[in-house]
Amino acid sequence: MRLDPHNPSRYLAVLAMAHFCMGELKEAATLGEKALRLNPENLGIATNLAVFYGLLGRDQEARAMLDTLRRKVGYSTESQAVARVWAIQFMPFKDRAVADRYAEGLLKAGYLPRTISAGYFPAFKENQLTGEKIKALLFGWTITGSSSHIGQWWIDFKRSGEFTWRGATRSDSGKSRIEGDMICTQYQKNWWGLDQCATVFKNPSGTPESKDEYFFVGDTGISTFSPAR
Repeated sequence: MRLDPHNPSRYLAVLAMAHFCMGELKEAATLGEKALRLNPENLGIATNLAVFYGLLGRDQEARAMLDTLRRKVGYSTESQAVARVWAIQFMPFKDRAVADRYAEGLLKAGYLPRTISAGYFPAFKENQLTGEKIKALLFGWTITGSSSHIGQWWIDFKRSGEFTWRGATRSDSGKSRIEGDMICTQYQKNWWGLDQCATVFKNPSGTPESKDEYFFVGDTGISTFSPAR
């Protein structure tokens, strides 16, 4: 703030998050309010304030902040769950208790819950698969998942790493390999044929019915899946 005194909003917002991580919610809310007054167009600050208010029991203010966000970005009822995941995706908390607190605040502020049981994707180190486990889980097997825009899909992996992706209306194929603790894939058509890598996590609360026992985290986002049965 001393080096850049004309742009204090972002620093106040970061200080607010530091107090939040330490469990000092009143201090976090006070700093967040100052940051938002200085930069009312910063939607990230507004989202965090909704979280702080929700956890402090300031329900009316939390809902008002959520209404402000709806007006500014056009959140529909259906898109709130997506927005909630987007909000926490950029909060890489190392301490799971802090992540749980943030997710709780989003819910109390009025964001709709995701269908995933935990309320957010538990991308914590204890749930991450090693490269060997990824290979054992995927290569030589079939997995399935679903998404809102393409419906259910399947990937048939050969033991060599070659795979075929198939959905309801289209299909594709490509090659995959293990690099360290990631799986890297290259489709022939999807994603312009670019090489991309992802980590893989186990979702302890996932179910075969929801197709979310595991999930990929990569450049193109988060995708849940289950072994095809």
